[in-house]
This record gives sequence, structure tokens and C-alpha cells, in this order.
Amino acid sequence: DREIQSPEQRVKQHLLSRPEYASLPASIQENSRDLIILFQEQRIPLKLEIESYYEIYQHGVSFEEVLKAIETAAEKIRNHIAEDQKMVRDYKQAKELLTVELVNAEEKKEILKKIPHKMIGDMALVCRMNFKNGYTLYVGNKRMQEWGITEEQLFSDALQNASHIEPPILVEKADNGLIRYVYTNQSSNNGVSLIVYPDFLDELARKLNDNLIIIIPSATGIGIIGEKRATSLRVGDWNAIHEVMTKTAEGSASIITKHTFHYDKKEKILETMEAYENRMSQKLVNYVMKMMGPTM
Repeated sequence: DREIQSPEQRVKQHLLSRPEYASLPASIQENSRDLIILFQEQRIPLKLEIESYYEIYQHGVSFEEVLKAIETAAEKIRNHIAEDQKMVRDYKQAKELLTVELVNAEEKKEILKKIPHKMIGDMALVCRMNFKNGYTLYVGNKRMQEWGITEEQLFSDALQNASHIEPPILVEKADNGLIRYVYTNQSSNNGVSLIVYPDFLDELARKLNDNLIIIIPSATGIGIIGEKRATSLRVGDWNAIHEVMTKTAEGSASIITKHTFHYDKKEKILETMEAYENRMSQKLVNYVMKMMGPTM
């Protein structure tokens, strides 16, 4: 028997019959509500919200007319992307699109081989371009070389830009309880990146007059705790708190980090709690050895 295709399958098959489009690589997950195909020339995924087209189809518009509407929408986006690709060849224009993202390093390990990144615990800081049409692209090593810039300049420009286009938003402030502040950013989907924004942690540390403990239950946002409020807690305690918050955080199916982080106000060091406690232990050992003086 011939398999009966859904409207979404028929649309996908129709578009894939044209040379402009291609199937997605297996590494890209497809949302069942949307149709995602690849623009052949730029190798950029295109997401089409099929639900709205399905509604007009149900109201009596012929399938052929629906296909024409989808083709028109896809072609419009394809033309915009082609123009965007021309623009990003000029770094003066491209840097206005730059922002940063923190990702789980293990999940993105294959992608990280091809793009500039900086490790922060088990997370990786990467740069991406946010286009007006709603799609994003990671900045790869090849692109950076084409621009003729250093990795240092790329991250500096991306961080400065990110703090302007996706500024911090205070979600909650609590005078009582463990967590003092909860922050996200304007888009609410990459709020964890606030921890690398220029001066963000410094300003919070000055406000609290304290070192900071940072809970990151998901990529959405962060919880800030003053260290003095929790002097009795150690790495194991923080890991347990982090695990509980991760399980209850909305949209935390993908865990961005397994660690709680610490920011040293004086030294301006952001590190995992494990790294912080190890550094403090070594500092104490060095101090004791110095006080004891040379030994035989």
C-alpha cells in the first residue's frame, strides 16, 4: 500500500524537489510543529511555521495555493539571507550583529572544533551573529580569518555589543533568603551569558560588598548569592542545591552546567566552586609554608 503523507511531508517533499533546498543534517533536531529545511547555497536552516498555513488549508484554500504562499515566504527569506551574507563580509557592518552565547561544552564539542571559544568551567563562550530575520550563525574560525581580526578583538566586540542589544533584566530581588538576585537578559533564552558581560559581576559584587556565588539552573538566567550569607556551605552543598534547582527550572531539559560558580571580588576571578576551594586551599598551604620558612 502507498504511504499516506501528511500535509507537512508533502510540503517538505515539494520544496526538496527544488535545487535551492536540501535536507537537514542529522545533528539538527526538528520541531514537529515547524518545517525546517536547509538553504542549499548558504547551508543555513530555514524554519517555516507550518501551523498557520495548515489553518488556511483547512479553511478551503487549495493545497497548490498554500504551496505557492510557502514558496513565496521561503524565497523572501532566502533573498534576505543572501543580502545578509554579503553584508557580513564587511566586519564594520558584521560586528553590529555580534553577540555571545554560553553553551554546554560537551554537547557542542564537535562544533567547538570549528569556532573560536573560551572555556568557563564546563561551559564554552562562543560568538554568534543575530540577524534581523530571526536566524543566528556561530562565528567560525574561517569567518574570523576572513575578517582579519584577532580572537581577542572578536570577543571584546561581541561582549560590548551583547551588553547593549541584550541588557540584563532583574527578575527578582530578595532581601531575605539565600538567593539575593535573579537575572536574565532581554531575550530570556541566553541569560546565563550575563556572567561574562563587562563589569556585570563587578557591579553586583560592589553592591553586595561581597564575593558572589552564582547558581545556573538553565541557560535562561542566573541566581546571585552573597558569599557571606552562606559561609557554612561547601562544594557538596552547592552541587546539591544546583541539582535541585536544575530539576525544577523551566526549560532545563538541556543542562548547561553541572557546577555552581564563584566570583572573587578582589581578584576578579570567575571559576567553579571546586576551583575556588582548591585555590583557597593552595593559598593557605603557601601561606603556612612561607610562615614556617625554609626547612632542612
